[in-house]
Amino acid sequence: MALMSFREREVAFELPAFVEYLELSGAPDFNDRFVEQLSFPVEGYVDRGVSFASQHGKKSIAALVPENDYGTLAMAQFQQSAATYGIRVPVIERYKPGAPGESKRPTYTPATSGLP
Repeated sequence: MALMSFREREVAFELPAFVEYLELSGAPDFNDRFVEQLSFPVEGYVDRGVSFASQHGKKSIAALVPENDYGTLAMAQFQQSAATYGIRVPVIERYKPGAPGESKRPTYTPATSGLP
């Protein structure tokens, strides 16, 4: 989901008139090889999300990140943004995109309250 201003929506509707060629792929390695060329600036999206969490009083956040180049960029920005906003990151889990059966299921241990 993306939130866009009225003007940005107008521009988005005008873009198809300028597109000469578009190719989509179902290949699992497509994102790894071409995501940078698609110009999706993951850093801005991640920072915006962490900023939103901070503005709404969140003190700690976690992330579920794909095991690919895009995920590596997102994870680095996530950690950097969290540090900038003073938010604790107790866990970052990685998963293999397109292979749910092969991903390691995270095991969560409840935090102790300090009582014996």
